[in-house]
Formats: sequence, structure tokens, C-alpha cells
Amino acid sequence: QEETIAQQQAHMELLEELQGEIRAFRHDFTNLISCMALSAQEGDLDAIQEFMQRTSGYFDEKLGNEIKQMEGLANIEAYPLRSLLSTKLGVMRQKRIHVALEIMNPVTRVKMPTEDLLRCQGILLDNAIEAAAKEEGKIRIVLLQHHGELYIAIANNYDEQPDLCALGKGNYTTK
Repeated sequence: QEETIAQQQAHMELLEELQGEIRAFRHDFTNLISCMALSAQEGDLDAIQEFMQRTSGYFDEKLGNEIKQMEGLANIEAYPLRSLLSTKLGVMRQKRIHVALEIMNPVTRVKMPTEDLLRCQGILLDNAIEAAAKEEGKIRIVLLQHHGELYIAIANNYDEQPDLCALGKGNYTTK
């Protein structure tokens, strides 16, 4: 229960942080629109087109990824899994790890016991965070539920090629 409460708090913090970023973007966007209004009054179409290109990039940079993440999380109906992912996304954000989250179909039910799923998912995410946090971290998380089966893929960048021959040995991890 304590873990669930902590995950819910992390989820709320992520939502509050996103809300703050949207407020800041709204403030910036208002100022940018003022500049475009002047260009429109002067009939400067080139300036307006340039503004639109810059603003689109600015929007994607500031909020696009966060909005996609929130949409992906909303597609997970299995609340414990959504809560765990939300918590780990917050950790990745703090460590400035770029995250691509893809939820292909709604995740409704998982046949695996919840505790086992969370343990496995948590280990995979923690390992990816540890490996990716070293330098310009990137993590890609894909969840695909198809015909009642849930497929999970987590990929991250790494510094050196893992020793694939050592995979069968105890206490070896590729991160």
C-alpha cells in the first residue's frame, strides 16, 4: 500500500509538472503571438511562415513528448502498471533521459500476477535508467497488448557492447 501511495504521488507530481510547463508555454506563446500580429498587420507573410515553423518546433520541444507520454499512460487501464510507469518516467525526467513511450493498444488485463509484472517491469526500467543516465540517455518503452497477451520492449543506449556470452552466468546484467 505504501508503494502504491508513493507511485500515485509520483504520478500526481508528473501531472503537476506538466501543468506548470503548459502554463509557462501559454505565457511564452502569448508573447510570440504578439510578434506575429505585428507581422500580419504589415503583411509580412515570410515572417509569419518563419514564425509558424519556429513555434511548431518550440511546441514539440517543450510539450510534445510529455503530452504523448500522458496519452500513452492514459491508454493503460491496469492501474498498478500505469502508476509504476508514471513513477519511472518522473525519474527519467529528473535524470534528463529522453523517453519515447509507445502504447500500441489499450492495456486492459494482464494474465501475469500483478506483483510479478511490477517486479519485472521495475527491474527492466531501473536497469535501462542506470545504463542510459550516464551520457545523453535515451530509453524507448513499447507496450503492445494483442489477443490478450502483453508484449513489453524496453531499449536504451549504452556505452559498450554487452558480453552476450555471459548472459547465462549468475549476477551478470547487460543493463
